[in-house]
Amino acid sequence: MARLFRPSLIATLFSCVAGWHLSSELAAAQTDTFSSSSTLGGATQPAEFVLPGFNTDQGTLDSINITLELSLTPVISVYNSTSATEGFTNASVALPVEVNGPGALDFTTNAGASLASGQANPGVNNYSLAATSTSASEQVPSANLDLWENQPGNTVSLAVTPGFPTFQGTAQGGGLFFGGSATESAKITVQYSYLPTSAAAPEPRGVYLTALVGLAMMAAMLGRRTTVGV
Repeated sequence: MARLFRPSLIATLFSCVAGWHLSSELAAAQTDTFSSSSTLGGATQPAEFVLPGFNTDQGTLDSINITLELSLTPVISVYNSTSATEGFTNASVALPVEVNGPGALDFTTNAGASLASGQANPGVNNYSLAATSTSASEQVPSANLDLWENQPGNTVSLAVTPGFPTFQGTAQGGGLFFGGSATESAKITVQYSYLPTSAAAPEPRGVYLTALVGLAMMAAMLGRRTTVGV
């Protein structure tokens, strides 16, 4: 029994140590995150966000993630062309915002807010709503990473363009029209994920890991031989 126990224990020990070293190698991947915020201009007027580019001296670029965070503060206007108070429901605003950048980066998200119901007096009725926020993320395709690595001046420019807001609602009677205005701000975050340059070249740790795996396999084989021999 003692002969059976020792090889199994050795195999388990080497496997654990090898797994620990492997997890250490995987943990070597690092990220750099940069953010910039701005109040957007009028509809279709892009705002430019200039962020640091990826530094190739830090390693091999593995992935890039872009996050857009929008904050919308709207005013919904209900126009009542009648001479009597009219009720309405589902008054809302929707604002599309587009992000463009290197390598044909192009994605759109929508910010929105709504007013459940209300009573509109004759004339113009303005309803100021609390600010709402939304966010969207996009991964840069691997085929476009080299375009991000080689931007002039080691900076990356992203354009954030708000579209035309859409106002709508449901009138309980006739003669109601919906409109309004919206103030929006945006925050762009770029996260670079990279592998250290040294990870691509053989290291003593890599050789050591290979040796540990080999020893673990040999110990497991020895355990099987001992079992057969009994």
